Amino acid sequence: MKREFLTLDDPRWTQCHAGTVAAVDDRPVAAWFAGTREGTPDNRIVVWRDGSTHVLDTGRDVAHWNPVLAPGPADDLWLFLKVGPRISEWTTLVTHSDDGGVTWDRARELVPGDASGGRGPVRNPPLVTPGGLWLAPGSVERWGGPVRWDPFVDVSSDGGTTWLRAPIPVDHAALTGAGHIQPTLWWGRAGARRRRRGGRVGPPAGDGGVVTDGVGEYSYPSAVLDGDLLLVTYTWQRRGIVLVTLPITDLEDAQ
Repeated sequence: MKREFLTLDDPRWTQCHAGTVAAVDDRPVAAWFAGTREGTPDNRIVVWRDGSTHVLDTGRDVAHWNPVLAPGPADDLWLFLKVGPRISEWTTLVTHSDDGGVTWDRARELVPGDASGGRGPVRNPPLVTPGGLWLAPGSVERWGGPVRWDPFVDVSSDGGTTWLRAPIPVDHAALTGAGHIQPTLWWGRAGARRRRRGGRVGPPAGDGGVVTDGVGEYSYPSAVLDGDLLLVTYTWQRRGIVLVTLPITDLEDAQ
């Protein structure tokens, strides 16, 4: 197993969080958001490749959140991200790279005019079905009045051009918390399956994000397969983003 910091105590920001990783031509590309703290207007998306980082310019002077890297249908690399001062008002932007994350085209709204709390993937890459559908697990958070969280799957049948939101039913009457957020989709033996994340445990959270000093925090893992390797990123104390490279055979031997 190989473990390395992609960033640690960078003077350009105070905190970093929510790493995402993709494999392009057997080389990892990663991204995260960084700024004063989660939800502050100076948060921007940072892209890492081959040991170098650059800050993505979306043209939006507002908090940036939750990047998601994903391979595209034309051998390109997609980057989804949220923008907005509050989680309940997120707009999803998307940008593409034709050179493995070195350069990116101008970011655009994934669903034009939609500020409903985010469209497309919120944490994990879309799942592509054998028939070509893109299934993007997402969620919305309502903080005004009773707090309510609801997951959904955004579906695209045209390679990510247009999206149709399909709610995931949640029996709120049977819950003690706000609901479920940031679901994950994966292929099981019986087809696509999902996992829904419940209420947050840890620092105080609200519509403006989590307020924390990050001490002792190991959080927000993101994982993808690259051949026989598992690539995992996670947040370390809000001071760094770690990349772990682990041979799949090590996991098989541990079973």
